[in-house]
This record gives sequence, C-alpha cells and structure tokens, in this order.
Amino acid sequence: MDLISLLNNTANALSIVQAKAASTSNNIANANTPGYARQQVNLAESPSSPLASNHGFIGGGVYLESITQVRDQFVEAQLPVAFSSSSSSTSQSDALASISAFNNGADGGLADAMSHFYSSLTALAQNPGDPGLRQASVQSAAWLASTFNRTSQSLEQARTGVDANIINTVQQVNSTPLWRKWQISTGVYQ
Repeated sequence: MDLISLLNNTANALSIVQAKAASTSNNIANANTPGYARQQVNLAESPSSPLASNHGFIGGGVYLESITQVRDQFVEAQLPVAFSSSSSSTSQSDALASISAFNNGADGGLADAMSHFYSSLTALAQNPGDPGLRQASVQSAAWLASTFNRTSQSLEQARTGVDANIINTVQQVNSTPLWRKWQISTGVYQ
C-alpha cells in the first residue's frame, strides 16, 4: 500500500469521525425536541487491496454508508390507528358540542322543562280542584312542548352542520393529488 492510499484512508476515517460527531451533537441538541428521532451513522467495510506479493490483503477501512433515524417500529405502526381514532373522537366531540339541548345544567333546557312539568303535575294531583294549579300545569305543558320543538330544531341544525362537514371533508380528500394517484393505480378513476 502506497503513501497516497494511506493518506486517503486517513482522510476518509477523519470524515467518518466528523460525521459521527456531527450526528451525536445533533442527537444531544435535539434530545428534548418532541417528535425528534435519534440519528445513527451506519458504516460499511471498504474492499480490501491485495498485497503486491499476493500473500494477503490489506483492509481498505470503512466508508459512511448512510445516516438513518432510529425509530420504534411498533410505535410507528400504531400511529395511523392513533391518528384515526383521534380524528374520529374530535369529529364526534365537535358534533356533540353543537347539541346543547341535552345539557342538564342549562336553565330553560329540556331537563329543566321536564322537571317543572312533573312538579306542576304532582302539585295538581294533590289538589285537582285548584284553578291556579291547573293553569300552571297547562303553562308547564306548553313550555315543555316549546322546549321539545326547540330541541328538535337544534338537533336538525346540528345534523345539517355535520352533513356539511362530511361533504366538505370528502371534497377535500377527493381533490388531493395522493387520492388521484390511488384512484388511477387501482383503476377506480380513468
């Protein structure tokens, strides 16, 4: 092995050490960064050179094959399911948040109207001849009917909003280039 080859091997080794040091520095600097995947330097053996007298070989050192991210394959496989579940839960939460009619703590809500109606009926049952209690029961029944109508309208508005969200999401997905590629690759879209 001549002097030039030795110098080349030394320069190559120094560049590999520099790459490993840079990768280690990057790993340390990003240790607390959310979502960061540790980098690993992968080395491969360089081909060896035969000796001039054909009595053996001299190693050629190593070269930098690649720098890869170290990730947990189990966690990576679980991410699509987790993101899907999260999206589903968010959609359900948004849809249910728009329905305030069933909020038990709300004054003037369905639960409040039903409670007043049953209270007025209970009072009327104890004294059926009292015209004031009769009038209060009729008013409670009218308020309950009005509350049922408002609840029905609220549910219809929520359903319309959810339907509009579904249509919008489907249109967004259908307009993405990745979806078009999938349609073309599967023969769905010509």
